[in-house]
Amino acid sequence: QGPEASLQSRSPRPRRTAVPAPPRSPSRVRAERRSTGRRRGARRSGGAMGSEALQEQVLVAAFPNQVPEVHIATFDTGKGEITLKEATVRQSGEVALGKQTIISLADASGVDFGDGTLAIMGKKGELQVQLHIESPDDQQVWLAAITAALKQDRSGGGGGGG
Repeated sequence: QGPEASLQSRSPRPRRTAVPAPPRSPSRVRAERRSTGRRRGARRSGGAMGSEALQEQVLVAAFPNQVPEVHIATFDTGKGEITLKEATVRQSGEVALGKQTIISLADASGVDFGDGTLAIMGKKGELQVQLHIESPDDQQVWLAAITAALKQDRSGGGGGGG
């Protein structure tokens, strides 16, 4: 046997072990949702006559003075409301939904976008929530939908002035 065989027998082969993702990882939530057949990403639903909604987007939502958490988000463009449900992956792999928060765009003045983050700003310029979305395509879908809803609210008279 040649020198290559002796080198192989002397150097131990490194063992590779799979390291599970952190329990609150958006990737882990997406993987679980795929395995259960539930939708992921920015999907539209609704008919020509009904309100459209962006459904079941996995994202990280950061509210002011709170720790960012993984959420399942939907956006009802007809109502101008973003619904955020906290999501965790249990040790069994099951996705558990927690506290629900509704962001009304009637209370928003605009949306800022940068570094994969959509920041929804309140009427007085205060931050309402930051939405961290991984996919650039999904970021653009959400940015366009929120921007359109804000423009519609301003032009279509979405509620009393101040």
